[in-house]
Amino acid sequence: MSMIRGRRRMIAALVATAACLAPGLAACSGGNATGASSDGPSGTIKFLGHTGIQASMDPVIKSFEAAYPNIHVQTQYAPSGPTYTQTVVTQIQGGNAPDVFYSNGGTGSSFSISPLAKSGKILDLSDQSWASTIPSDATDMYKIDGKTYGLNLDESPSGILYNVGTFSKMGLRAPKTFSDVLQVCSTARSQGRYGIALPGQNAGFAAEIVAGSIVYSSTPDWDAQRNAGKTTFAGTAGWQQTLSRFQQMQNAECFQPGAASASSPQAIQAMTTGQALMTIVPSGTIGSVANGKPNDWAMAPFPGDSESQTRATIGYQDALAVSSTTKNKAAALAFLNYLAGPAASTYANASGTVSLADAKSGTLSQPLQGVKPYFDNKTTISRPADRWPGGGALNTLSTAVVSSMTGQSSIDDALKSVDQAWGK
Repeated sequence: MSMIRGRRRMIAALVATAACLAPGLAACSGGNATGASSDGPSGTIKFLGHTGIQASMDPVIKSFEAAYPNIHVQTQYAPSGPTYTQTVVTQIQGGNAPDVFYSNGGTGSSFSISPLAKSGKILDLSDQSWASTIPSDATDMYKIDGKTYGLNLDESPSGILYNVGTFSKMGLRAPKTFSDVLQVCSTARSQGRYGIALPGQNAGFAAEIVAGSIVYSSTPDWDAQRNAGKTTFAGTAGWQQTLSRFQQMQNAECFQPGAASASSPQAIQAMTTGQALMTIVPSGTIGSVANGKPNDWAMAPFPGDSESQTRATIGYQDALAVSSTTKNKAAALAFLNYLAGPAASTYANASGTVSLADAKSGTLSQPLQGVKPYFDNKTTISRPADRWPGGGALNTLSTAVVSSMTGQSSIDDALKSVDQAWGK
C-alpha cells in the first residue's frame, strides 16, 4: 500500500512539473506561502536593470530564488540614464539580450516596450494572468495591436521630494502653490541653503512634472494633439509658462550652484547632504536615498498657481520585458509572475512607488501620503514623455530648460527646438 501511495505522489509531481513547463502558463502556484514550488522551471536566467532599482530589486530576487530553488537569477546593473540605454540596446542588437530586463512602457526611449515589440525583440505576454491588470491609463503603453508585451511593475508619483525632519526644523511645509515654492527658496537662501536641487542634464524630466499642473491640468489630451500635429510646444501657452517658471526659480536662486550642468546623482547628493531642501523627481528616488528610513522622506505634487490647478503626475513606465530570444522562457515567465504577485508590493514599498493593487485600493505608503488625495480624487495625469515618440523631444527639452533659464536662448526659440526634435 505504501508503494502505491509513493507511485501516486511521483505521478502527481510529474504532472505538476509538466503544467509548470507548459508555454503560456503562469508559474506554479500553491505549495508554500509564496505560491511557488520546488518543482517546475529551472536553470539560470540573466536579468539586466539599472542601478536605481537595485536596492529594491535585489531583495525580491533573493526571495524569488528561495521560492524557486531550481532557478538562479544572474544580475547585472548599469548606471541609470544614457549608460543603461546603451547597455541594454547593445546587448539586444548584439544577440546577447538578457532573458529579462528593465524596460519602459510606452514609446519614450529606444528600450521602451512599443519599439521593442514592433521590432520583434520581446515576447508577447498576453496569455499571462496579470496582463488584464494593467491600469486603463497605461494600456496603450503596454499593448500593441491588442497584445501585451511587458509587465507594468508599479505606479510612480512624481513631484517634490523633501526630507521631513529638515522641513520641520525650518518651520516649512510642502508647497501648495507655486508662490509657496518660491517662499521655500527664499527661506532656504536666508539660511545658506538652496530650495531645489536641479539636475540640468535631465531637466526635461523636471519640466514635464512642472507642466503637469499647467499644460495638462487644462488640456489632458495635449500629447494626443501633438501626435496629431494639432499643436506645438512653442505654440502652447502652458509650455511657455512652464519654462518661465524655471526662469523665475533661477532668478529666485532656488537652484544649487552648477545646477545647469549637474547630473541626477549630483543633484540627489546636493539634497541628501542638506545643501538643497527639495528636488523634482519620480517617487522611485526614495528607494535610492532612504538608506533604510523611507519615512524620513515625503513627496508632494509640484503645484500650480492654486491647489485646484495642481495635478499629481503618475508614471507607469517601470516595466519588465522578456527577450524573444530567451532560451529559458519558463523560468523567465516564472520570474515575471512572481513580480506580479505579492512581491509587487514588496518591490514598490522598497522603491518608494505604489504597486498596482495598492494604487487601486488607495493604499499608499507614509512617504506618499502627500499625493494620496490626488489618487483619491482622480486628479492625476499620466507622465507625459512616456507617450512622446522617440527620446529626442525629452532630451531636447532638458537643453531647452537650461538654455532659457540661463538666458542663452529665448523661451520661444528653446521650445521650437523641442518641436524640431519631436519623433526623433
